[in-house]
Amino acid sequence: CDILSATESGLLCPERKFDVCLDKGTYDAISLNPEDAESCRAKYITNVCSLMASDGLFIICSCNWTKSELLAHFKNSKYWQLTW
Repeated sequence: CDILSATESGLLCPERKFDVCLDKGTYDAISLNPEDAESCRAKYITNVCSLMASDGLFIICSCNWTKSELLAHFKNSKYWQLTW
């Protein structure tokens, strides 16, 4: 599914939410989008949040962003309470 499409990601699992989501490269790839990468990152965060249970665990592996940069990107989401 296209994680940047709210329609497609919403159809992925409409009746339940994921307890754990693992990203190993998707956020990095989206971040390299030459056409409005900042907007694409925001869509990614919103759509991943909509797939997760309220007490779910999100794990991200990144080779493009530092810990402090990732915290800055994700901290503005109303869905996330970040811990390390």
